[in-house]
Amino acid sequence: MEIDFKIKDGFLIIENFFMIEKINLDSIENILIFHHDERYEYLITFYLLMPIKYIGKKTFWSKILFPIFLIFHKDKMKIEEKFHDGDLLTIFTLLQDNLKNVKIPNMEENSLFWKTTDSGYSIPLVKLVYSKNEQGLSEVLKKYNILKTQ
Repeated sequence: MEIDFKIKDGFLIIENFFMIEKINLDSIENILIFHHDERYEYLITFYLLMPIKYIGKKTFWSKILFPIFLIFHKDKMKIEEKFHDGDLLTIFTLLQDNLKNVKIPNMEENSLFWKTTDSGYSIPLVKLVYSKNEQGLSEVLKKYNILKTQ
């Protein structure tokens, strides 16, 4: 599926054949990337301060798929999408040009072996790409109840 990425008027715009996703750059609080599988596929998660805008296109497929998409994507403050490393590099480069402190993970390094040590925690298979408040990985994971502590 062909996906187009661009920055326009302060928004990251992700467009596919049936819809457009508009993410206000000022609303991005944290971005995490997770190892997903061995085919160089990654799960990227955006945590937002303002809701994402979903816009259906005026096509036959959009009229069928867009309402179904909306049923399963009710949380507009969090976006989780799978991308291949080429698409991720495009997104991260756009973000790096428009946000401070975006850290592009080494995509050449096998993500199965990603491990970050932060605040005494050894955290596998995930990287922090961006934190608006410059928090560390463990703080971000705790905030969203991904890293559980006793």
